[in-house]
Amino acid sequence: MAAPAARWSCSRFRCSTGAGSTTWSAQFPPICGIWGTLAVGIFGAGAFLVQLAGVVAVGAFVFAASLILWIVLKVATGVREEAELVGLDQTELGLEAYPEFGRGSQLG
Repeated sequence: MAAPAARWSCSRFRCSTGAGSTTWSAQFPPICGIWGTLAVGIFGAGAFLVQLAGVVAVGAFVFAASLILWIVLKVATGVREEAELVGLDQTELGLEAYPEFGRGSQLG
């Protein structure tokens, strides 16, 4: 069940992976950490609402801090639209690093 969900989210949000693989390390540990935290409240200490409040507080803080960081980076360095649409291989090197996964392989 996890693999199809990862594949769908990677294709839906256009994750950039060189070999077309899914980014397991980036997608699942946060979910597992949230479950582990909530499971302590459910099965252990019995303080589920306290654990839930902690998960929400940490999630809100990480979201806000990440948003601020990305805005600062975008203002400081800028985002080239060409590099986002074509990819860094084309814009910086002038070639496709993985032609079998690129646009050329999808023609014809």
